[in-house]
Amino acid sequence: MSLNDRPDDASQEKPTGFGTGHGFRPVVPQVVSPRAVQTREEYLAALENGERWIEMEEGTFLRQDPPDEMHGNIIRNLTAALGPSLKSDAKSIPCFELPLLLDEERLTIRIPAISFYPPATGFAVMDELMTTEIPVLVVEIASSRLRRDSMSARVKGYLQKGVQGVWVIDPVTRHVHQFSEGLPPKMIKETETMHGYPYFADLHLLVMDLFADPVWLRSSGN
Repeated sequence: MSLNDRPDDASQEKPTGFGTGHGFRPVVPQVVSPRAVQTREEYLAALENGERWIEMEEGTFLRQDPPDEMHGNIIRNLTAALGPSLKSDAKSIPCFELPLLLDEERLTIRIPAISFYPPATGFAVMDELMTTEIPVLVVEIASSRLRRDSMSARVKGYLQKGVQGVWVIDPVTRHVHQFSEGLPPKMIKETETMHGYPYFADLHLLVMDLFADPVWLRSSGN
């Protein structure tokens, strides 16, 4: 099952594996400029100059597509659902679109939609331009062609670096994929409930609710 295709018969879907059988397509870099950027200092300078949604793939400066409306809805709906958990236990601090240096030698930098850190680390990195601190949980949203094409490499890179869990939310198939190192991947369909354990034990969210317009927008009649 590929993230690029919605099967005709959802009942035949099975959780995708990892690696060659994962179902995600290989990364297709989109270069920002004709030359490769070889240093993290140049990357940080670009961020300081106002560049956003730029990553690096083995020393090459890449530009992600800006998040679309659905991407934003997913972020708002997920954070709203996590609100009670974040307030009650205060064990996780969310950082939004914080560049993460995954491989200093090969100079690979990713920008997850959300990274969750323990409080001491989360408060420390919240205002940084880029961090080397490894989050406990990463949330990725496959909301553009480039994000989808690079998703297999992204998930693999996070897990190899020590991220404990990766959630990939797919607005095309309307599935959620949950990955943990050493465990089989889990695919949750639109009509099923995703659970946050062990990161957010109180999270029990119907997957289709991730893709809905926010309540405030529905109530406004727009």
